Amino acid sequence: MKQHLCSFALYSHDLGRQIQAHHYAARINQDVLQCAVYDSDAPSAHLIREQKLWHSHAYEVKSGALMCPGMPEVMQRQELKGLAKTYELVRNRDDKYKVSSEGIKESRKDMAEPLRVNPNADYWRLHGKGFIFSLEINL
Repeated sequence: MKQHLCSFALYSHDLGRQIQAHHYAARINQDVLQCAVYDSDAPSAHLIREQKLWHSHAYEVKSGALMCPGMPEVMQRQELKGLAKTYELVRNRDDKYKVSSEGIKESRKDMAEPLRVNPNADYWRLHGKGFIFSLEINL
């Protein structure tokens, strides 16, 4: 994993709850980043389980919610420009990484979004709610 991205994730069944999500990414090819997503950047961080339902990254990128800690904004802009078209506690993070989410948001307003978003993505933005799956297994 060669790249660290930091954003926020909502609980799909409770949009009032969110966590900081640290993505450690490896570029598979020009179109695919493979990420392991953790609940913090501490050595004791826990891996967040794989999610079957994706979300688009346009909002995260353009709002400044998604950032690459330690990478200059001019380099982040180039890398995240492509992510804005893909599928996938701010004050505390800003203080920790010495960044301004508002400044980042302003600098990314002109980034292009996908022409069409899969109707199954961003369900929470379209409907104001999410859903949760419960799985029972007989052993």
